[in-house]
Amino acid sequence: MDPYQATLLLPYVMGLVLSLENRPLTPSNNIDIIKLEESFYIKNAKGELFIINEKMQNYPNVMVNLNTIIYFEKYKLEPIEFYKILSRDKALRKIEFELYKLLQLQFSVNKEYFLRK
Repeated sequence: MDPYQATLLLPYVMGLVLSLENRPLTPSNNIDIIKLEESFYIKNAKGELFIINEKMQNYPNVMVNLNTIIYFEKYKLEPIEFYKILSRDKALRKIEFELYKLLQLQFSVNKEYFLRK
């Protein structure tokens, strides 16, 4: 399964991505994430659908946030390992480091957050 699609199955991910992407002051640019059959799509304000996968270029912020969550999920029990690879892996330049740090902090303080939808 595509890693982006798999990540969107986690209870907290869809709500977090939408809250980071949508701005109350510009509702005409807001998006929704919907699931049709077995795939997740971004639905823009015009009703257009874009499948969420690694080739998606229309919503770079969504991709950066999803990349960040993917790395967080992979290294949440070993944050030092994540730190070690930061300087070696160019793919990590496509993540939001502040979001990663806050996810790690949230995980250490209250794991219940990650069970919520």
